[in-house]
Amino acid sequence: MSLTHLKQSQIATSTFPYCRYSLDYTLDSLERIGCEHFEFQAVEPLLSLEDVSEADIRVTAKKIADHHLKCICVTPDVMNYPINLASSNEMCRRRSIGILKRAVNCAEAFHAPFIQMHVGYSLIDEPAAEAWERAAESMRELAGYAAAHGIVITSEYSVFTWKSVLQSSKALRKLIDEVDSPGYKGMTDTVVMVKIPETIEDSVNNIGIQNLRHVHFTDGLGDATSSLHMVPGEGRLPLDHILQVLDDAKYDGYLSLELQGADEAPEEAMRKGYKWMCGHIPG
Repeated sequence: MSLTHLKQSQIATSTFPYCRYSLDYTLDSLERIGCEHFEFQAVEPLLSLEDVSEADIRVTAKKIADHHLKCICVTPDVMNYPINLASSNEMCRRRSIGILKRAVNCAEAFHAPFIQMHVGYSLIDEPAAEAWERAAESMRELAGYAAAHGIVITSEYSVFTWKSVLQSSKALRKLIDEVDSPGYKGMTDTVVMVKIPETIEDSVNNIGIQNLRHVHFTDGLGDATSSLHMVPGEGRLPLDHILQVLDDAKYDGYLSLELQGADEAPEEAMRKGYKWMCGHIPG
């Protein structure tokens, strides 16, 4: 592996394994790890988008700054009740849009350039094409709102037991083209790619490097049935190859450690992941 473009400044930790800890503990921990950039999963108790006030947002922004950290992405939880941008229930869809506009407001206050999220799902017994149209309509509105606030929304694709609107990198590119907004781009996930199944080459080629703005970088079992998001170096994914492909494509976004299943010792896991990445990406 010979990297000439990727830099350690593109590495980001995250709050994903801290969802059973207070915000103060989480920020203290991330500061101790020593990585300036982090992705903020907007969930209770760290940040509840359903309940957060403008005053809460300002307080949180100050806490981030006081810890000498930079939030690079706000990630709302959008594939669980009561949020679904593709819902056939118009009240649910409008409520979902409102909550996600609040995520844009948070990103702006935190000086985070990106939001990362799914675009919703259809019911198992309804036509997927109808859910697609509703999701596209929602994303056109949200992308316009995000662009007006200087934020870019990046979407993830995945295969779930229910019918996710975006189930491949090709579908993501199709939606990016349909929405056609500077406020809407794409991302990929090293574990999810295997489940599609796709390769990093597929992601880069299908989404287009000009549209690829964010990457969840974690290890996994390399099994299409496994969703484990592991510390880099502890699984079976070809992470060095993934880095090389991104480097060759001159990827200039962030590589975020979306660690899951590390709730009991999140700082230890995040520190290991950050150390692995620093050992494989030039300073």
